[in-house]
Amino acid sequence: MKLIKNSKVYMTMIFICVFTMSYCISTVMAAGPSFTLSTPSTSAGEYFKGIEYDVAIITTDSVTSAKFYAPEDGGSDCTLTYIGYDVYCGDWEPDDDDDYWATLSSGRYIGRKYFKVAATNAGGTTTVVKTYSIPAESLLWYETIDNGFRFSNPSSNDFLYPESPEYNCAAYVVGIYNDDFSSIGSNSSAIAFMEKTTGTIYANRSGTLYEEASSTDSFLDAIFYSGNHFAKAASWDANGKIKSVRSKWGDYEAIYSYASTGNDHGDNFDSSYGIPSVYFNRL
Repeated sequence: MKLIKNSKVYMTMIFICVFTMSYCISTVMAAGPSFTLSTPSTSAGEYFKGIEYDVAIITTDSVTSAKFYAPEDGGSDCTLTYIGYDVYCGDWEPDDDDDYWATLSSGRYIGRKYFKVAATNAGGTTTVVKTYSIPAESLLWYETIDNGFRFSNPSSNDFLYPESPEYNCAAYVVGIYNDDFSSIGSNSSAIAFMEKTTGTIYANRSGTLYEEASSTDSFLDAIFYSGNHFAKAASWDANGKIKSVRSKWGDYEAIYSYASTGNDHGDNFDSSYGIPSVYFNRL
């Protein structure tokens, strides 16, 4: 099943760090104030459009101006106001200007994004730059597509790679990031694709080779769903049953989904993608 985004006008990307990497850079210009960025958290994370987030810094230095910037041009996203106890605070709500497509780097499509906080006093400006990601749609949208999507907090890293129209779930499951195998629409074509069956259009495809497996096998590696969707197994329980999967949602992100306790191999992946139809092991 292929999900296609509404077309947008995208701005020039400003690249700082890989999509999910937890990374922070602090740059001091002149002798500006020293401060700690307390919110958003110190680790990278996902922030949804339509949700308002707190931005806060803590400093014991004198500050004449404190501003928060996401990557769009045209000025800051919010001004931080002193609220007492050495804290400056503001609110940020991500919007479409903060949402970027991926870019190809070393054979993989990745997103590199940042936000920054700049605090100024008479001595100069101190800037803290951090990585983050903005999912393409609202939290409710993802939860509606898949009830196994269980976002808990911005640092839970449920999004593996950002949105990209250059590859889909079939390409992702075999480790290809620059192709779109859109002709797979049945169990037989899925098996031919995964097994590189001789005499089919998939015989010479690149990427990981799989073989069909039984649903009773343990530690399975991949699933093909009735809604024409592929997913990789991401974790298993002690008995080898699949607990979570990761998959590319059409043009959208590569995302984690989770099976409910007591269900074999994520069979309750109750979503627009249907239920598991064929299982595979990696060769």
